[in-house]
Amino acid sequence: MITRNTSMRRLDFEVKKAKINWDKDQERKQSEKAYQTKMQTLHERMDEGYKKYSDFEDVALNPTVPISPMIVEILSESENPADVAYYLGPQQSRSD
Repeated sequence: MITRNTSMRRLDFEVKKAKINWDKDQERKQSEKAYQTKMQTLHERMDEGYKKYSDFEDVALNPTVPISPMIVEILSESENPADVAYYLGPQQSRSD
C-alpha cells in the first residue's frame, strides 16, 4: 500500500525533475538563439568584404579552405571579420 507521504515525495521528485529539465531546455534555447544572433551578425559583417575586395569570395570563402569552429569564433569577435577572413584565406592554403 502506498502511503500519502510516499505519494507526496514521489510527486515532489517528479516536479523537481521536470523543473530541472525545463531549465536545461530554456538554457539550450537561449544558447541557440545567442549563437544564431552571433552568426547572423557575422554574416552581415562579412558582407562588407564583397564591397572591399573584388575577389573576396574566391579568397576568403574558398570552399577548399577549412574554417574551423575556432576560426568562426575568432571572426565573430573581430572588429573586421572580412579583413581577417581575407587575410587567412591564402594563409590557410599555404599551410597545406
